[in-house]
Amino acid sequence: MAARGYTDAQRLAAGELVYTGLVRSFIMACATACRFKGFWTPLINENFANMADVYRILGSLPADADMMATADGREKTRKGSLARLARMVGADAADADDRGLDGVGAWFGEMQMRSVMDASCWSIRNTCCRPTRRWWSPGSARTL
Repeated sequence: MAARGYTDAQRLAAGELVYTGLVRSFIMACATACRFKGFWTPLINENFANMADVYRILGSLPADADMMATADGREKTRKGSLARLARMVGADAADADDRGLDGVGAWFGEMQMRSVMDASCWSIRNTCCRPTRRWWSPGSARTL
């Protein structure tokens, strides 16, 4: 199999590079809305939380991957991550129960994986190779 892109810009254009990460990626890059309290709710387009918060809530953030400061500079705890995630839908932590925010976190995790799968399909569809391609994931995103 031959890659069509050489630079990051060429690989992005060819669908061969998906730039998303386990820690620093913005939540609103994975989805524009989520279900919250029974309604589809648009996200606030602000960096109140990042994907590290999602994976911290889900319990799947490797300790050695959690190297960046939080979006609000506060504690790296499940409770802190729930509060930051609540802000993404315009709520305060007191406005939402943990279970509802767990569901919001799971949605964003699924949407991030969906972006990787969509790019994989796009790349396969645009090449002549068989869908048995090898995929390489650098950094902590291998956890996905």
